[in-house]
Amino acid sequence: MAKFILPILTLLLLALLVPGDDIHNSHDHFKIQRTTTYRCPPCGCAHDETDFHEKGYCPFCNMPLVAVNEGASGSIDNFVSPLFKDGLLGAFYPKLIYPLFVGGILFAVFLMISIKHGKSINIYLTSIILVIALYGFKNQLYGVQNGITNRHDALFIPISFILLIGPLIYLFTKSSVLQNFKWERKRTIWHFIPAVVIFCMYSILLIAPKAISDGFMSSPFEVSFSHIEQLFAIIIGFWYLNRSYTVVENTDKLDPWLFSWMKRFHIGMATFLGLWGLQMILNYWLYDMEVATLTYNLLWISIAAIIVWISIEVALRPQYFIFNKLHPTTPRSWTDQEIATYKMRLENVMMEQKLYTDPNLNLEKLATQLDTNSKYLSSILNNAIGKSFYEYVTQYRIEEVKQLLKSPKSRNYTIEAMANQAGFKSKSSFNTAFKKHTQMTPKEYIKAEQ
Repeated sequence: MAKFILPILTLLLLALLVPGDDIHNSHDHFKIQRTTTYRCPPCGCAHDETDFHEKGYCPFCNMPLVAVNEGASGSIDNFVSPLFKDGLLGAFYPKLIYPLFVGGILFAVFLMISIKHGKSINIYLTSIILVIALYGFKNQLYGVQNGITNRHDALFIPISFILLIGPLIYLFTKSSVLQNFKWERKRTIWHFIPAVVIFCMYSILLIAPKAISDGFMSSPFEVSFSHIEQLFAIIIGFWYLNRSYTVVENTDKLDPWLFSWMKRFHIGMATFLGLWGLQMILNYWLYDMEVATLTYNLLWISIAAIIVWISIEVALRPQYFIFNKLHPTTPRSWTDQEIATYKMRLENVMMEQKLYTDPNLNLEKLATQLDTNSKYLSSILNNAIGKSFYEYVTQYRIEEVKQLLKSPKSRNYTIEAMANQAGFKSKSSFNTAFKKHTQMTPKEYIKAEQ
């Protein structure tokens, strides 16, 4: 995935470095020609097509006026702007996009509080839905077409955690793919520091005196702050996507459904970040980054689409996304041929090598002998054969003890010694397992066989 991500990031950075105006080379330096015409961003207000000759604020919506570029970027501006006027798109937004953002927030909260028998939907995937929905909702409050409120301090509500999108993608991937994944606070908490910084910044501005917040809104720093947040979210997101892809690639023989889902998930998130980067390029090229979320309709539609997509995946197959269940492998349907093949392979390994006689045999060791991974083997045992690893191995150990009890060569051995030879670690565990499988104690079994 690195071979795709690195070129994308390179193009994004280059595009942000190349001005959108016509550039003319004069001797050894560049001269940038700018116009003196200004226009309200295409936010949908009554003056979004009015030309102003002085820089300032739109008298209708009070948004900062931006320079209208000449040349190629100006031509594109004239083509793009009409696409975002009021009309069909204006009617489409309040009736669909806003409810989807609110629905995404409510759905994520519902999943977070729906814990049954110690099991819950993967918290990292749930957080991805929540973070994306919150960011989309926050940016609809003020300063966009059909904004929900006309209060500019709504921009400071501290619900923007979009810098968590990269870390959450990475943690979700690890928690889904790695059998031994554990939350390690000291090693994981630093992933959340950038989002905490943004949260503190917005919180301070929200409770600050009105003069300070108004001053922040009228300064270039307000727009720059939003752009920095977006740019870091995209770059960090791609970096974490690359790490997530590496985790999947380095995990041998994943369950086919899990591998397919991880592939779809990573492609979907990469597309989302790529479209966001494209919007930033257009913003810079057309308007010199003078508006924080200029005509980001494509981004808002992408966010809505991701919320719907992931929510449908979770709603239709919730068992695939259980985070802390005993066997976190993705269940699947096994054909009769697959079941027969793996049963044969398991029986051959157990009978020929007698792996069950190893008292320290575990799922990982058995999976290694079968040239597979523990999650895949666990899925086979639990969902295809219908036994846990312990139950499967115990049946072989019981049969071994039964053969030893019948053998004249073993008459000089104690029952406990036979149990240890078969792989049981203790006499008590052997007695419990033997009684469960044979409905008799070892001594009763000996008498019954005589």
